[in-house]
Amino acid sequence: MDSYQARLIQKTALTPTVLLARFALNNDQKFVFQSGQYILVDFTLPDGQIVQRPFSIASSPHKQNEVELLIRLLPTGIVSDFFRNINLGTQINFSGPKGKLVLQSETQPAHFITSGVGIAPFRSMLHDLLFVRKTTAPVQLSFVRDSDPWIAFDDELALWMEKCKNFVYSNIRPPADKVDIGAVWENVALEDSKNTHIYMAGAPNFIAEGKIWLAKQGVPAESIFTEN
Repeated sequence: MDSYQARLIQKTALTPTVLLARFALNNDQKFVFQSGQYILVDFTLPDGQIVQRPFSIASSPHKQNEVELLIRLLPTGIVSDFFRNINLGTQINFSGPKGKLVLQSETQPAHFITSGVGIAPFRSMLHDLLFVRKTTAPVQLSFVRDSDPWIAFDDELALWMEKCKNFVYSNIRPPADKVDIGAVWENVALEDSKNTHIYMAGAPNFIAEGKIWLAKQGVPAESIFTEN
């Protein structure tokens, strides 16, 4: 697993608690990865110890000289504090790529189901599938999130749906602004439960609930793909 250095070139607040950070690799480095994979970013603790934290790559793999990360900002914590205060030009060290949540087919219908910042790997996978591989198979996204507007993402997804007639997406608002609860699943529309590849990303309980619900809908276990 190779190591890389990159510097922040763009920082976009998608919501008050969700940040999109874009980094350019240093020294003409090229970062080769598959859409859906993640990296390990180094952070230095107050005692000088270096720890690594995983982040799914939100950018398309055809952009090998940059990487975009989607960060959920918590009230406290070394990672949230770092990204909350990060300035343009700030350097990060990271290694990768890692992960098994990758596209299995470009001809099979695909349905991406995610919650919150779990959209990060799917932004990469959808761009890869729709605009690089140019699939003609049906592609669907079910995005479970709270009531905060994701204006930049909403505009992007709307543009993708306009350009790609085989792509549809829906935003699902969970009751009481809670993302990972079973009630959201009744709002996920499955077009073809037998022949579609289902990709899921999100918190562990969201994935666990999803697998149970999908099994009840008759989706074969071998058609469901997650990181874990």
